[in-house]
Amino acid sequence: MDNELLLAIAKLLQPIREDIQALRGDMSELKQEVAELKKEVTQLKKEVTQLKRDLIILEQRVDKLDQRVNEIKIQVEIEIMPRLQTIEKCYTDTYYRYQNQVEGYEQMQSDIKIMQNVLQDHSKKIHLIPNLA
Repeated sequence: MDNELLLAIAKLLQPIREDIQALRGDMSELKQEVAELKKEVTQLKKEVTQLKRDLIILEQRVDKLDQRVNEIKIQVEIEIMPRLQTIEKCYTDTYYRYQNQVEGYEQMQSDIKIMQNVLQDHSKKIHLIPNLA
């Protein structure tokens, strides 16, 4: 009777044993997946650490660039703009001076043409006068 009881208990325990075996298999798979996740998380941590370093370097470069841009702005305001304004003033003054003179130049050309015609006319008339000597 003890044997029969043991066999009956063994039959009842068999599905539980099978479930435990299945759970062990699932646990083994879970352990593998967790190990892979740990590796991935470790790799992600390394990448995030490198990104943080890169970000710090980038921020430093941006700060230097901002500083250089401000230096250039100051140089433009203090040195370049006044020089450009001086060049512009010289250019516009010269332009207006020559603009006024161009009008006189055109009149002068017209006067010279008239004088050339008069001189040629007088030369012809002088050649027509008999030798006065």
